Amino acid sequence: MLLTLYFWLAFSVFSGLAELNISWLQHHLASKSPYPITSEYAEPLVPPRNCKLSQLHVIIRHGTRYPSKSDCVEFENLLRQFTQSNALEKLSWFKTWVNPYHLNMADLLYKQGELDLYALGKRVVNRYRSLFEEVSYNPDRFEFRSSDAQRSSKSGSAFAIGLFEGNGSLTSAHVQPIYLCTIPSGEDTQLRMKFTCPAWLELKQSDDKRFVELFQYASKRLSLTAQRMNTEFPSLNLNALQVEHLYRLCGFEVALFGNASTWCRLLNEDDIHALEYYVDMDEYYSYAFGNQLNGLMACDLVTDIIRGIEAIASGNRPSKGSFHFGHSETIKFLATLLSLHQDDQPFLANSSATFIQNRKLRTSQMSPFAANIAFEIYTCSEDATKPILSTNSVSKVRLLFNEKPMLIPGCNDLYCSWTRFQELLKDKINCDFKQICAFHLFHKVQSMKVNRIVSNKFLYQKEI
Repeated sequence: MLLTLYFWLAFSVFSGLAELNISWLQHHLASKSPYPITSEYAEPLVPPRNCKLSQLHVIIRHGTRYPSKSDCVEFENLLRQFTQSNALEKLSWFKTWVNPYHLNMADLLYKQGELDLYALGKRVVNRYRSLFEEVSYNPDRFEFRSSDAQRSSKSGSAFAIGLFEGNGSLTSAHVQPIYLCTIPSGEDTQLRMKFTCPAWLELKQSDDKRFVELFQYASKRLSLTAQRMNTEFPSLNLNALQVEHLYRLCGFEVALFGNASTWCRLLNEDDIHALEYYVDMDEYYSYAFGNQLNGLMACDLVTDIIRGIEAIASGNRPSKGSFHFGHSETIKFLATLLSLHQDDQPFLANSSATFIQNRKLRTSQMSPFAANIAFEIYTCSEDATKPILSTNSVSKVRLLFNEKPMLIPGCNDLYCSWTRFQELLKDKINCDFKQICAFHLFHKVQSMKVNRIVSNKFLYQKEI
């Protein structure tokens, strides 16, 4: 360990660190990763033989946003600490860098976020032309819903502009307004479900397994990066937690401004890999397979989607589908419910290098800005000589994750039979979300751990 540390301190000089390749870096920034597709073009859909696309349901994360309030505060602290050290002498870019992350802009959608969703809307209409044959918008044809956060509702508006561009009635640009439904955060069990689930909020704060694993990994790996920086910059006094804040700052620099030549230059490729795993470990316990409750958090959302599909198929609703605009956790909870990207072992501080390198659960790939999960619903005919019915039946469903087809676990084909899909989710649909999230269900079990956990959290924040 001492030899390794000596190597890092002796040879990793910040002023000499090469700028990371931004094409590589933007795929390794966890939930701050830019969306990987920027083109407005998409190949038209080719349905399977004897099948017709009859419905489309898409769940979408908001586009690129400004940092949260807590991130803005942490970034200001980093700037102050580096200013008080000798960073000005060693970092040429630091002399001219002006902090663009202000509290009054916290969490708001950035202009790149508008472009993210506009381009996605263009790709959707290009891919699914058969569903958008009508030139005029009809609110009964497609449902638009978002959380009450500005970044989500504004993302929905930008997406709709791309979707219906040129077919509206406003101005010479023929802009089409849409009806976008929102639900208050405290009542939204489908797009901001964590804020309506007391059991999850309690478990998130009292999961000692999560804190222990994060503490051990930060002490083991992130502290090395902090020590290297403190040696290079006297009086910096950076701790391991702040290394993760630096990683976030690097992420926003890339996502908002396409810039890897400032704060990102303080990190090398090994640092990025380590920080990416650290964040994924946190995500594993907070939103994924690290506890059973996470697998139920999207049950009301998936129930609503399935009921909508069946209502449309039965002719009770004239809609052709729905677009939901939520958050990173919306995508992650739904992916967990569907058992997507599930590894065969837990995320631990001492996990092998092989597991870390080959893990399936990667936030950078699963939940970048504008991440999305789509359900294509098909009506099929077993007899090629007979016409395909457009209503009154649902035959197959195909899932796309960030616009790429993905096998639904438990199905043996990308085009999963509707019967099989429902069978796989029978224990997740028609759930009683309020009962699942009742505080008292977890309170008794967790209360015995509170004193120890509070102590763990204090040590975690103080010592690393």
